[in-house]
Amino acid sequence: RMVRICRQQPFSILIDESTDVSVTQLLAVVVRYYIAKTMTTCDAPLDTLTVESGTANGFYTTLKAYFAEHKIPLSNIVGFGCDNCSTMMGANAGFQALLKRDAPGVFVMGCVCHSLHLAASRASQKLPDFVEAFLRDVSQYFKLSSKRLQQFQLIQQAFCMK
Repeated sequence: RMVRICRQQPFSILIDESTDVSVTQLLAVVVRYYIAKTMTTCDAPLDTLTVESGTANGFYTTLKAYFAEHKIPLSNIVGFGCDNCSTMMGANAGFQALLKRDAPGVFVMGCVCHSLHLAASRASQKLPDFVEAFLRDVSQYFKLSSKRLQQFQLIQQAFCMK
């Protein structure tokens, strides 16, 4: 059913790579498409592909072969989402760069959570070291005592902070 939908209309793909317990490289492919009848979008798994090489080229070649085998035109891909690792998002040799060569109009979106994490990490590097040490000390102070944590929660409730 999903292959038929992908053959007939525009869709976006969301992918994530993983290695299973048998050390087999896998590529999970989820499709997001529009349902005109209900005017909604739907996310559905397309397939989990076994990959020979855990490189951008290996992932892309595997997906491209799957699409060719199932007669899904690459031109139907309008959007692409993944995590922000260089294998996927590399500007010159990443998966997204390879995809853009075959589907130049595709919209690429990295993971917002990964982007926020990178931004927060970079911002925290600009803070003085004592700020991080202080925050760790505060966290440890409450982490090591359920009584202290309860008392802190009472203070938060009293000041309508929780």
